[in-house]
Amino acid sequence: MPIPPVTPPPLRPRPRPTPPPRPFNAPSWPALVVLAILALGAWIWYGWRIEPQNGTVAVLMRKTGRDLPQGEILAPGPGYKGIQLDVLAEGRHFR
Repeated sequence: MPIPPVTPPPLRPRPRPTPPPRPFNAPSWPALVVLAILALGAWIWYGWRIEPQNGTVAVLMRKTGRDLPQGEILAPGPGYKGIQLDVLAEGRHFR
């Protein structure tokens, strides 16, 4: 009885290893820069803006600094706590 020829099994291609994920894709950097600029603008506009209405002034009060001297009501300088001598007229101010 003849021996049948042996055929090897078909070769399967090896699966390629997947590369590790990158922390940030290159296309996302411009979007992050634009988002950071917009966030900074919103923070300055809503956090630093003082806008007294027409016919009014804004009285500035400082919560940090040196204590007022005895008998003083208004702060003698910008380095003292309390009601400041400077006021902001109507309009838009950024502080």
